[in-house]
Amino acid sequence: MLIDPVEDTVLYTPLYYLLAHFSKYIRPGAVRVGLDAALPEGVWATAAQNPDGSFAVVVFNDNTTPRFIEIDFGGQQVATQVSADSLQTILYLN
Repeated sequence: MLIDPVEDTVLYTPLYYLLAHFSKYIRPGAVRVGLDAALPEGVWATAAQNPDGSFAVVVFNDNTTPRFIEIDFGGQQVATQVSADSLQTILYLN
């Protein structure tokens, strides 16, 4: 976030929105957990377990087309499409 006190303006940078997205789903006290997934090329992911027991998997698709992924939550398969050029979160409540 950039603040210009002379012009009295605020500029929200892409990093601001990225951090806001992560902090919305990965809560204070969360622990990063291993993610064993065969992700398509150009797709990255990380996962955390929140203090309430939920899991947040943040997925980034750097491709110009959507990609399908499958995540296994202890035997429970979750399949989803990740939109092109997007950052998405899968929240698993157990």
